[in-house]
Amino acid sequence: MYLRRLRILIDELLQFAATPAPELRYEKRIRELYAQIGPDAALDFAKWATWGTPQTMPQALGILTNDYMPKRRNFLYAQRDIPTAITNDITLNFGSFDFNPSSGLQSHEYLTIFNPNNYAVDISGWTLEGGVQHHFASGTVLPASGTLYVSPDVNAFRQRLIAPKGGQGLFVQGNYQGQLSARGDLVILRDRGGRVVNSMNYAGQPTDAQQFLRVTEIMYAPPDSSGSGLPREELEYLVLKNTGPAPLDISGSHFENGITFAFDAETVLAPGQSIYIAKNPTLFSIYNGTNFWVAGPYLGQLSNEGERLELYDGVGEKVLDFSYGNQWYPLTDSQGYSLVIQNENASYTSWADKIAWTVSPLIGGSAAINIAWNNYQTFYFSEPELADVNVSGMLADADDDGLSNYDEFLVGTNPRDAQSNLGFSLLGLEQGKFSVRFFSVSGRAYSVWTADDLSATEWSPANSTTRVTESGIIQLEVSTPPGKRSQYFKLRVSL
Repeated sequence: MYLRRLRILIDELLQFAATPAPELRYEKRIRELYAQIGPDAALDFAKWATWGTPQTMPQALGILTNDYMPKRRNFLYAQRDIPTAITNDITLNFGSFDFNPSSGLQSHEYLTIFNPNNYAVDISGWTLEGGVQHHFASGTVLPASGTLYVSPDVNAFRQRLIAPKGGQGLFVQGNYQGQLSARGDLVILRDRGGRVVNSMNYAGQPTDAQQFLRVTEIMYAPPDSSGSGLPREELEYLVLKNTGPAPLDISGSHFENGITFAFDAETVLAPGQSIYIAKNPTLFSIYNGTNFWVAGPYLGQLSNEGERLELYDGVGEKVLDFSYGNQWYPLTDSQGYSLVIQNENASYTSWADKIAWTVSPLIGGSAAINIAWNNYQTFYFSEPELADVNVSGMLADADDDGLSNYDEFLVGTNPRDAQSNLGFSLLGLEQGKFSVRFFSVSGRAYSVWTADDLSATEWSPANSTTRVTESGIIQLEVSTPPGKRSQYFKLRVSL
């Protein structure tokens, strides 16, 4: 390893004897220094020339460049122990790696680089790019048939409980930046000249949180709360949801950018369940009611100018990394509406796109649904009726149309008028598609879902969700699955 490094330095600094004189680095540097110190050296020689063996600065320069340097080159290049130069098309391979350490600590992850050649390779100044970033230090030489372990934390690598680990005499270097994502990633090895030596593109195995934990709402600029006497900025919140089909343990999941917060142990979200992370949980409940699952408080503030949010799961895998913008929708910046994700099942990469988000139907966001329900009741029912849950309650059906008052609230129809309905109708039934037409209400989101059986417990979306901003007739086109003899569809309405 030492001799390989020596050969590299000889070639780069001392250089071959056949190198044109103007290109010799040491000689060029000697001339540069002489130009700077020559006048002073001449004055010094004029005063002290009788001391020692008289030698002018030009004479000394000539000895260095014409005698010492050529002889030094000839000596070093004649040594048989110093290896020969190697070509620029060196091949190194990526070897074993661990993106999901059994310890659950991402600091225990690693990747390896293997030298398949029968000679050592100096990788000083080489780089890793992509999922992880690293600059190999000067003097890093990979022995013939040797393996280099590259770690994000060399000290943590030594603490691994299973091989590879400390005490095995392994060649380890770090600390690289970034992380080997469990989602899979690309890592590129480049030499000093920027040439791609090799790359590693692994498939990965996403964690449950990476697959199903999503931020679905951001209330970064709460509505004016002066009437309640509560500080407006203390009413911020985010909503996280388990979009998967099974319970999701989010213990230890945490935000590291924008806000700082970590979930307690044994925090488990049921399928489809959401949790509100409030800046001030106490004031959140006073303002919005107590029928929400609320966690918090978090440190920091959701910037009204927009900012980057980073969410990690309990083992340190990055779940989401995106920035929201206050210029996306003015209503969320100044009027008290929240940002709401349009398709919670979309690719996680879309969270940074404006088009992936929309404006909440209610001032105050989803947390204001209790306030909206109370306002709805007050609008349609008299004071005596409000006191009678059999008339104005959630489960009551004031107009006997088969829909409860709360169902009509969600749909946006009149609970006192049996003729007030969506007017749902089927249009244009053709092979492979059909259209549905109905009356839509501002602030609601509509989507068509499908299943093979009317009593199925799991339905799948048949089209993307459409959120309307103005009430009126709407028509949705739905594609039918190929090869199905029969299929059931239903309209889903949500706030």
